[in-house]
Parts: sequence; structure tokens; C-alpha cells
Amino acid sequence: MAKAYGRGQHFLGEWHTHPQSDPTPSACDLQSMAELFVRSVHELNFFVMIIVGNSTPDLSLWVSLHDASSSHQLELVRVPASTFL
Repeated sequence: MAKAYGRGQHFLGEWHTHPQSDPTPSACDLQSMAELFVRSVHELNFFVMIIVGNSTPDLSLWVSLHDASSSHQLELVRVPASTFL
């Protein structure tokens, strides 16, 4: 990770999907983000995690900020599928 940082490539966070209509992070997700924050070379106050729910045609996103010891949900975003049609 330090080499990538030195080349100007910065890790800001991660996204993934969950088979839920209202996605929420698992204990593993929370632990992983805390560990990544501690192990990474960066100058950030937090990392971003986005979880996309994929069990409905509507778009639902969990968005949260993470540091070494805490997380803060920004907002659960829901966008009706009809918006994309």
C-alpha cells in the first residue's frame, strides 16, 4: 500500500453488495474497515464504505465513514427503479 500511495494512488474506501433491500454492514465489514484504516498509509480522517443492496430493483445504498475505532452512517439512500427507466 505504501508504494501505491507514493505513486499518488490513494485508497479512499470500498464498496460491495449485500443481498438485502436495506443493506447494513456486517461485523466483518466493520472490522475490515477499521483494520484497513490502521494498516494503510494515508493522511485521511476517515475511509468511506458504500454497500449496495441487490435484492430489489430499486437502488439502495448504505454510506458510512470509518476510522480506527468508529463508524458513522451518513444516510441510507433509496432511489426507485423507475428513476432509471
